[in-house]
Amino acid sequence: MKELFLNEEGKPSFVHDGIEIVNPTISTCGRFSIPLEDYGFEVWSTGGGCTAHVQEFLFDGKKVLMLLTNDNLSHVEIDSPLVTGGLFDENMDECFLNLTFERA
Repeated sequence: MKELFLNEEGKPSFVHDGIEIVNPTISTCGRFSIPLEDYGFEVWSTGGGCTAHVQEFLFDGKKVLMLLTNDNLSHVEIDSPLVTGGLFDENMDECFLNLTFERA
């Protein structure tokens, strides 16, 4: 399981293939939109016909989930211009940090 940390700017980040990732919707060079699966995210059902991209991380020694959706409460497609979501406890009972990412 990858470790999630707050970078120098206070943004949640993780390391993938030795590179710090701050925006998981863009390539490591910052020029291209990429599928979230490239960084290890999976599509999960979140109930009510909705889906999201989810990945488990360790954050401050606790298991957390980063959950990301498009603006229609569905998993993120490569052409989704805006990606929103949050960091949740491992049971998805509480969101403790809201996230927004713009595609390249």
